[in-house]
Amino acid sequence: MSKHEIPHQQWAPFLESFSLEHAGKLVSVKSRHPQQGIVLEIENKPFEGLVQETESEQERIAIIFDQGSRTSRTHFVCSPRQIRLRTTPDGTEEGVEIDADDGRTVVVQFCGISSVGIEAA
Repeated sequence: MSKHEIPHQQWAPFLESFSLEHAGKLVSVKSRHPQQGIVLEIENKPFEGLVQETESEQERIAIIFDQGSRTSRTHFVCSPRQIRLRTTPDGTEEGVEIDADDGRTVVVQFCGISSVGIEAA
């Protein structure tokens, strides 16, 4: 697996392009917390998109999932400080990693793509 850091000024266009390309694919979301270890946040849900937002002067990344029946679920990563694109050795995009100021790393990974996983993130 390779990781490619996305410069902050390119986050919004990267996230929009990534979301358009991968909308509808099944994803899982895992977080690595400094105190809690690895936590499975979302499992096998259709991906709708990643959006950079500012709420009350705090930046955050919204990870949006299709819940069916015209409803969505959103998972937020507050105060992101780094975004990386994860690719397989052959260059296939397998997901993204988002580091937050609280020390947490969130991995959005497409289901069905074998990878080393968050343990080696």
